[in-house]
Formats: sequence, C-alpha cells, structure tokens
Amino acid sequence: MQNDVILVAGGTGNVGSYIVDQLSAEGHQVRALTTARRDDQPGIEYVQCDVSRDDLGPVFEGVAAAFLMVPIRPDMVAVGERLNEAAVAAGAKRIVRLSAATPMQVPSSFVGMSHGAIDAHLLSLFPDALILRPHGFMQNLLHHGQEVSDGRLAQPIDGDSRDSMIDARDISASAVAGLVGDYVGIVDITGPESLSAREVAQKLGEVIGRDVEAVSVLRSDAKKDMMNQGMPDWLADAILEMQPLQERGVMAITTSGVEDLTGRPPRELSAFIEDNKNVFMGDPGS
Repeated sequence: MQNDVILVAGGTGNVGSYIVDQLSAEGHQVRALTTARRDDQPGIEYVQCDVSRDDLGPVFEGVAAAFLMVPIRPDMVAVGERLNEAAVAAGAKRIVRLSAATPMQVPSSFVGMSHGAIDAHLLSLFPDALILRPHGFMQNLLHHGQEVSDGRLAQPIDGDSRDSMIDARDISASAVAGLVGDYVGIVDITGPESLSAREVAQKLGEVIGRDVEAVSVLRSDAKKDMMNQGMPDWLADAILEMQPLQERGVMAITTSGVEDLTGRPPRELSAFIEDNKNVFMGDPGS
C-alpha cells in the first residue's frame, strides 16, 4: 500500500497527528484532513475541509484506506455517518474508526450513544471495518499540568474511581496497524494498568519528585471551570456525564487490544508522565 493514499480525518489532532507522522515515516502517501489551512509536506497532503458541509467526494477520491474520527459536537452522528458513506463510496479497502469505550455506550452518555450509532452505521455499510474503542486518554492529564506542579490533581470523580487510561500514541499505533494490515472487528483498547485517581496522583508525584494530592471537586464546580475557559454549556455537560461511569467501575478493565494489534504492550502511565515531565513541573515550554 506504499503508493496508495491513506486518508486521516482529524489529521492534526491528538491521535491523527501521530497517525500521519507514523504513516509518513513508513513511506505511505497521506491525505490529512484539517479545519485550518496547512502547507503540504513531503508525502503528506493537508486538505482543509468542513466535514459537516463540504462535498466529501473529491476529498476521498483515490483513497485506499481511511481513518475516521469525529470530535464531540451536537451533530456528531450526522457528521460521522457522512464520513462513513464517503469512505465506502470511494472504495476504500480498509476503514478504521475511532470510537469510544464500550462501557461508555449507554443511554446516560450522549458521547457514548453517538459513537455507538456511528459504529453501527459503518458496520452496516462496511462489515470489515476496524473499530477502536479506547478508554480515557493519558493526554487529558496535560490539562492539569499547572495544578499538578502545585501539588494537586483536581477532578470531578471520587479518589477511588478507576480507569485504564491509554496513551494517544498507542491508539495511533493501533490505528496504523489496521490501516496497513488485515485487522477487522471491534477492539477495546486500554493502557496496561487500572488506576484510581489517588494512584494516578501518586505516580505523578513519584516522577516529578513532590507530593501530589488527588482532590475530588463537585461536578457543578468543574462545569463552571470548564465554561470559564470558554467551553460551551452542552459540551461541559457531555463530558461530565461520562464521569459516573468511571465511579461505577466499568472503565477499570484492561484489555490486550493494543498488543494484539501492534505486537507490543501499551505504555505505562509512569512512562507517559516522564515523557511530559516538564508540563507537570509547571514548565511546558522547556
């Protein structure tokens, strides 16, 4: 597939950017979709596109494989289905979709139910798709960098709530395996450890060399903080309604998904913290 075009939706995002870099490094021709104009690089074509409105036919033309993802948005089901249909209509031989963890796909979660609907739609059109269902991203901890450097990790969850967080780089590696290999089906992918909020704080402290306390904050206060940072009301609600799932323990499972797809185990949280130690020590620019 070295000479075929592989399309990456969200090509400059948290997961997509790693996929683009890995595919390019392996010699694949990449078409990365982005919401802002960006100059092409050798082997990488950046296409500015509004996937909710633009004609996707020309965007997907000549694509042999496609990575599909949709950010949280009110119309995410409609947008996700547009992407599914465009990839199938283009004749893509391999389709990988980034979904949400299976335990999240319950009626109480807008995000989970939306992903479940998009997954079902894709499988009805292309049964040989690979659907990745990751647990919480380790990268979300980076938003707490300054407060961690001050000795606290404040989250709207109980300190004993567990999640098997995964590094976005392992999600990306799993996606690449599906884009260039023959993997199909629904695969839940997690990190190697099920950690409570207190254990996460302890690991942060061990790496940065200072005590870090896990602090549980009210969801109402967390929502105010999110909105003060410019987050829309509906988005704050969509994110916060996922937190009770973690408290019920359904996000605590670990799977062999990453190793099954990539041939290597996923990164441990301590390694992620070490890689981003400067952020958690309050010096993100170093």
